[in-house]
Amino acid sequence: MSFQPVYVTKIELSSPLPSIEAVDTAKGLRYGAVQILVRLHNCPLGLLELPLTEETLLPEVYGPAVWEELGETINDHLERDELPRLTSLPLTGIFDTQVPLCRQEEQRLLENAPLISVVICTHERPSMLANCLASVLNLNYPNYEVVVVDNAPRTGATRAVVEETYGDLPHIRYVLEPNQGQCWARNAGAQAAQGEIIAYTDDDVLVDAHWLIGVLRGFAAADNVGGVNGLTIPAELDTVEQMWFEQSGGFNKGYERQVFDMGQYKVERPFYPLSAGIFGTGANLAIKKSALEKVGYFDPALGAGTITTCGDDLAMYVQLLFAGYQLVYEPTAFLQHIHRREYTALQKQIYNYGVGFTAFITKTMWDNPGRIPGFLLRIPYGLYLLFSPSSFKNTKKQADYPDDLKGLEVRGMLYGGYAYWKSRRQTRSMLRQ
Repeated sequence: MSFQPVYVTKIELSSPLPSIEAVDTAKGLRYGAVQILVRLHNCPLGLLELPLTEETLLPEVYGPAVWEELGETINDHLERDELPRLTSLPLTGIFDTQVPLCRQEEQRLLENAPLISVVICTHERPSMLANCLASVLNLNYPNYEVVVVDNAPRTGATRAVVEETYGDLPHIRYVLEPNQGQCWARNAGAQAAQGEIIAYTDDDVLVDAHWLIGVLRGFAAADNVGGVNGLTIPAELDTVEQMWFEQSGGFNKGYERQVFDMGQYKVERPFYPLSAGIFGTGANLAIKKSALEKVGYFDPALGAGTITTCGDDLAMYVQLLFAGYQLVYEPTAFLQHIHRREYTALQKQIYNYGVGFTAFITKTMWDNPGRIPGFLLRIPYGLYLLFSPSSFKNTKKQADYPDDLKGLEVRGMLYGGYAYWKSRRQTRSMLRQ
């Protein structure tokens, strides 16, 4: 069966349900299905996929499907808000005669909203950056700044986007980081940031208006939170390559809040906490500035722009946990990522993820050699995760998922350890200059 594009949208159940169009005239696409992120009081409840057999999908058609799939989840949320349960989904919206408890919690958090510094690291993608910035400027949060870090630029295009388009906005600042590498840029952004919380994102995302409120919820969820990850879903599934990325794992870690640490909230998994992908993605990562300073910032031998290509976010999660901090996955801190549209770009990304993963593992062992024996004992389980069709890593992959992508990830993993050793040497050489 040939691939049909899938439309990605979101609905808020406290508002009237909208009609969903199957045709995007601007893109010239006819969608064969729709993925709907269902939210209530801005809290994500689940993702529902439905076929688009008609030109318009009406609320009276898909509303019952939403209720069948998520009715219990909707009622669980209403009960937590001390609101009456429902027996069906009202198409005109779930009307509340009182302010829901989750909204009351939100209002209390915003009464003393701390300054949050949104740091966007970018390299020669001005049009993507412009779209990202447009979404950031629609944030429903009263106290934030934006720091755009231009990493090793070849042109003045990024500076032009920031200064010519947003130069009159005092809460948007441009920072130049001449050293190539995302971690150099992340660290430069942190040092320039004035907020007590640093919310990192990338230029290929679109943030939800309530993103920073969700970040604040995450930091309030436990006693010693050092970092918060949020829900990340695709902005579009217009090409089969974007769908294959979702099948490879994607960024979505679910719709329930999770707390992680090395004590009470330790996850009983063989590779924990080195199975760092369970925490979320670096494109949606907020860190307390004090915690970042304590653990020593991001390792510039890791990440995009170096030969290790990524792994910097994974290393940071582990650094925070080993330093005694908690991590929180908070789905209300929601944004959308624009996946690679072309196959060659997807191939490179999957290979890079393999490199970055074993580079991160190598860094972790390098920093504390005492962890090596325990890691070696878990290698058989790691091989099971990598190669078994029944492992949670592979269950999303369908029959059309390309075999060469699986091979590229393995090839990248075989190179990652050497890549980290080489990149570490290069970084130390740069620091001595």
